[in-house]
Amino acid sequence: MGEISLQLLLAREIIARLDEAQDFRPLSAVEMWLRCKLKHAYLGLASLERSLSRQRSRFSWLRVGAANSAFCRIHASQRLQKKRIHALQVGDQSFTDEAAMAQAAFEHFSGSLGSADSRAFSLNFPAFEPRSLDLSALELPFSADEIWHAIKLLPTGKAPGPDGFTAQFLRFAWVIIRDDIVKAFGKLYELNGQSFQRLNEALLTLLPKRPDAASLSDYRPIA
Repeated sequence: MGEISLQLLLAREIIARLDEAQDFRPLSAVEMWLRCKLKHAYLGLASLERSLSRQRSRFSWLRVGAANSAFCRIHASQRLQKKRIHALQVGDQSFTDEAAMAQAAFEHFSGSLGSADSRAFSLNFPAFEPRSLDLSALELPFSADEIWHAIKLLPTGKAPGPDGFTAQFLRFAWVIIRDDIVKAFGKLYELNGQSFQRLNEALLTLLPKRPDAASLSDYRPIA
């Protein structure tokens, strides 16, 4: 039995004896103070013991899972089935095929982003600016100096971004990560020429708003 359990038993026993004595006589000021303090200590220790028991159960699950790979696979499969969307209701139709559900989700959320309205008039920009400007330099690959200059302009003291790195890390580790960062920017020029449209691509994950989610309006998309 642990030390916390012993303290709980002792506090519970003293509180029970004080409650029993209160049935026959009024408690003194010292006894009332002691009973109040023990009550607070008992509640705090009970909460701590529950937290420790929860942590022990997690460690036990990890030990069992590490020793039993079949148990881990069954648990992972159960979680996958729980989060999987088996069917989607679109109007009067119900889709169960993954490709059909993906296409329906793409059409639904693409339409919710809005569409371009037809315009009665358009502007002739060459008439406003007849000069021809050479903008070919804008399509050149990023140099290490350009990337470093942009990193120095990043605000400090901010929370990490989606990649988990802060501006301070990029600055202090620039000598180490410079080649990797330059290669990452260079990937924009390797696939099908300039692939800047990939910066606007994202994978959508649908989170159910309600337990019995069926239609696409019952899901909340996150990128």
